[in-house]
Amino acid sequence: MAHLMVALAAYTFCGVSLLTLTAISVDRLLALLLGLRYRQVVTVKKTYIAILAFWIVSVVGVPASTAIREYVHYAATALCLAITIVAYSKIFFRLRHNQIHRIYRLTRRKPSNSNEHSSIQKGSVQCTVGAGSIGRLLSATYHSDSFNTSKRDAFILLPWLAIYKYFICRRKRES
Repeated sequence: MAHLMVALAAYTFCGVSLLTLTAISVDRLLALLLGLRYRQVVTVKKTYIAILAFWIVSVVGVPASTAIREYVHYAATALCLAITIVAYSKIFFRLRHNQIHRIYRLTRRKPSNSNEHSSIQKGSVQCTVGAGSIGRLLSATYHSDSFNTSKRDAFILLPWLAIYKYFICRRKRES
């Protein structure tokens, strides 16, 4: 009897933990996608209801039969893992998209009036985007409070800029 109680408690607590981690990943995705509307959609009352539902599902979802309990456990784990992976993947791609556009805006230059000079300038801008954009990003944020965050972002983006520079310059050489 004691082993059964320990097993039921373990499955219940693991279920609550797994559901909570999945809810955190979905919450972060909603915060990113909803922006300012996040506070109207995700309220404290809804959070309490979700937590109560996690406990109810975890307690009721643990049937007495060991074979059924194992299948329910594996299915719930796979479902929670899939939802978490999808949520964090969407977060990653959305943030990467925003970073690329931010760097593009920082490195964009106005073309000159001469067509010949304009094409030379475009080639040089695209082939020197790596070091120049990092320098501008660091110098633009040097006097701000978020200097360390911007510095970290700049060094995280450096490999992406190097890859971008490689493919653009390679395309210029081939044409």
